[in-house]
Amino acid sequence: RVFALERWVDDTFFPRFYAPVFWGIPANRERAIALFKETTRMSSLESYLLPRVAGVMMRDLIARAQSDLYRLAATLDEFESRLGGGPFLGELGQASLADVSAFAAMSVVTDADFEGAERLRERPAIQDWMARVRPLTSPGTRLFR
Repeated sequence: RVFALERWVDDTFFPRFYAPVFWGIPANRERAIALFKETTRMSSLESYLLPRVAGVMMRDLIARAQSDLYRLAATLDEFESRLGGGPFLGELGQASLADVSAFAAMSVVTDADFEGAERLRERPAIQDWMARVRPLTSPGTRLFR
């Protein structure tokens, strides 16, 4: 059951959430590239070329991500369905790797206030789930026993 949840997060949730939010929304794409440039040591030439080369190399991914934005609400609906009565994905009583993985993608959007964060904030079930998972991802926390 846990393995099936992790496969769903990896194979379905990430492509339908992460790619559309980060690569399908132009402002987020530009911001992600800017953050990468700020946190990575690059020469001025590399810094100049990065957005241009990334745009060309990722043209198909970006086009697909932009067309997948229409499915974002359905993806979040499915996430809530898999959360069920909770407290964690699959209605499990303890967090799994699926919870931590999905939380990582969602928390980047909400914590850095990327465009699309409001779509997560307007869903109480997701907000409650994030509040339960957040303390489990703090440094020094032993998640799995």
